[in-house]
Amino acid sequence: MEWKATRRAAVAALSAFLAVRGAAYAAAPQADRNPSRFPERGLAIPVLANARPEVAKPAEAHTWSVSRRGGGTAAARKVTVFDPAEVWALDARIGKWTDRSGNTLTIAEARTPLPKVSGEKGLNGGADMDAIKKAMDDAAAKWNPDPAALAGWASSFTGRPFDESQFSSPRVSGVLHSLLVGESGGAAYCFFRLKSGGYKAPPSNWYWMEYRSAAGTPGEGMKLFRTLLSRVSPLRAPGARSSAAKDKSGSAADPRREAARRSIAGLKGWWSAETPEYIFLLDLPQGAGRSFVNRATAEMAAMRAAYKRYVPPVKEVGSCVARIFNSKEEYQEYMRQGGDGGGTPDWSSGVWVPSREELVVMGNGKDLSNVLQTFRHEGFHQYLFYATGIGNHAMWFNEGHACMFETAERAGGLSVRVTEGKPHKAGKDGSRVLTRAESVDKNPEAIAAAIPSVLSKSHEEFYSGDVGRNYVAAWAVCYFLHKAPLASPRDFGDYSSVLPAYMKAALAGKGPAAATKEAFAKVKGRDISADFLKFWRKWRSRAKSVEPR
Repeated sequence: MEWKATRRAAVAALSAFLAVRGAAYAAAPQADRNPSRFPERGLAIPVLANARPEVAKPAEAHTWSVSRRGGGTAAARKVTVFDPAEVWALDARIGKWTDRSGNTLTIAEARTPLPKVSGEKGLNGGADMDAIKKAMDDAAAKWNPDPAALAGWASSFTGRPFDESQFSSPRVSGVLHSLLVGESGGAAYCFFRLKSGGYKAPPSNWYWMEYRSAAGTPGEGMKLFRTLLSRVSPLRAPGARSSAAKDKSGSAADPRREAARRSIAGLKGWWSAETPEYIFLLDLPQGAGRSFVNRATAEMAAMRAAYKRYVPPVKEVGSCVARIFNSKEEYQEYMRQGGDGGGTPDWSSGVWVPSREELVVMGNGKDLSNVLQTFRHEGFHQYLFYATGIGNHAMWFNEGHACMFETAERAGGLSVRVTEGKPHKAGKDGSRVLTRAESVDKNPEAIAAAIPSVLSKSHEEFYSGDVGRNYVAAWAVCYFLHKAPLASPRDFGDYSSVLPAYMKAALAGKGPAAATKEAFAKVKGRDISADFLKFWRKWRSRAKSVEPR
């Protein structure tokens, strides 16, 4: 008995030792077997093995209404500005990866110092995107940094103090031209340049790598850098395009598309597909993803035509960016990265984020049918933003139209019918989500009574209280305003002036409440609740078959 107990203790001790060794081995960073290629940056380099890339959110756009002194609404102009430091950091960033042990690797290109840009007065230092990019390009053309300047760059990029004395400069060979390394706390970092090849050819820009150890042991980062830099190689960067160059969609080079492509460069599992209307950034398996893109291409081209028919644009819409995540966790993590996407509720499966100028959608495994419905809904928000240049529309107008298009049906080619929607399938428990029309059928008097109040709800009010009823009432009023005058001009013809009047007031710079008040002044004396009930009970069938031209 005593021998068996001793043996069990020895086995337990050996198991514990192996477990500790295994944990230590698992925590040590490993280099990926194959280098990742970054042709826009001019290099190929391995990254962390078994690591998940962090998808960086685009720079946030901030739109302001600026009035001239003594002006008034007519004198106001819309100004969209960006934080120069955020744009600069995103321009520098090549990628960030986190492995299973929590170790992180960040790679960036130190092509320019943080630029000094003259921002719009009174707008917290925000500046025009073109002005920021010009300032970066001008600074890059003159920049030939020494170690002190590189330390300043690292301070700006990381938000931590750096000093040139922190760096040592080991001897280099092979494709490396120059190298500076250092470590502090739980981080190891280095700057490196590559030989560009050719007689007297200048070296590449400086690149930055930072490794942060989950265990607080930066020495392992130095070992990782040796492995990565032994397998780094220069790539010939693509030549600069002329302004008349064509992109993959066949249209002139588009900065929105170029920024979108760049945002997924080197991210494993991510790929893009382009149409004249959209650039899709997908984290979906190629098989299911290609099938989805084929359907979405036809669907969203038709929807763009339908959006224009119902809400004519006053500005060029251009190409739109749609980012599709394969997993709920990664979708939610991306949406938590601050800005106006940071408040996205957990039940959300898709959202248009104006400050990032992208439609972000969560995939649903192999079943992508619901994703198209989300696209039709959120795609209208995206369209309205570009088509009007207004980011703050009345909630009833914006959400009501999005709900209308959510159930629209493509009838072939670019033909679309706005319908009440087909009933949803029942879940495993037998329960079923009602369509907006079914919700009206369930209690038409209650929805009719909710219409006047939903017309006055702000963004905060719309998403508080009975949110479901707010959506249904917004859908009901937009469906009524479009369909009722066509179904029965004699009964409801004067309502045909409401939507054009709203749009005219909104484009004149009037806020949601004022634009709504001005729009419904066209039908002063009418009881919209009673009129909606009359339409729903008498003219609903006729409304299903009429469409605006």
